[in-house]
Amino acid sequence: MTLPTRIAICGRSLMLTLVADSLAGRPGLEVAYVAPRQLDALAQLAGCDLVIVEHADDCETDHLILSLLQSRPDLPIIGVDASRSVLTVLASRQQPASNMADLTRLIEGVVGDRVTR
Repeated sequence: MTLPTRIAICGRSLMLTLVADSLAGRPGLEVAYVAPRQLDALAQLAGCDLVIVEHADDCETDHLILSLLQSRPDLPIIGVDASRSVLTVLASRQQPASNMADLTRLIEGVVGDRVTR
């Protein structure tokens, strides 16, 4: 038996409610709400396969998003900004950097030769 895909909805906007309603009842999906400011929100998201969050300029989920990107770089996160009609797929990559040379190499790798011109 295949386990359901666990999707967490973080936020209570009308848009996220519509998203949750459209996913509810679909075979193979399990949808749950998690309040972003809840003290154990990060722990509640530990077993999720996908997180959908409100992601706007003045949103309360910014700290939660950053914590998720750091603790679960493999976790897909979709940010929903209904005011601009934009979906943002957030991804993380972690790389050790113990000194300034490591940081410089990372920056150069991200932006390419634009830094070294």
